Amino acid sequence: MKKGAAVILVFLCFLCLVVTSCAESASAQDFDAKVLEVFDHAVLVEPLAGEPERKSADQIMVSTVEIPADRLPLLEEGQLVRVAYSGSIAESYPAQIHEVFAVSLVENDAELKKAE
Repeated sequence: MKKGAAVILVFLCFLCLVVTSCAESASAQDFDAKVLEVFDHAVLVEPLAGEPERKSADQIMVSTVEIPADRLPLLEEGQLVRVAYSGSIAESYPAQIHEVFAVSLVENDAELKKAE
């Protein structure tokens, strides 16, 4: 009986992890922005007009710590980028996003989400 209870407990723990992971993935968002300044482990961006994140702040410090170096493009001031993140923005000035999944270059205006 104890063995069966342990198996059920492990299964329930696994199920909770899966549900939590799916809920976090569902809240993932992205936005287009202009790079204002590049730092060693972060980039300061300005969300483009029309992006919901622009209502939170006109400048957002985006952490790049969690992004592997081989998946992070060489960023320069003035570039357009798309930031994929957890959906949570720390209310400060500049605002901050710590859980970032990807920062990718937007090569031209046709690639902007608003152009789709």
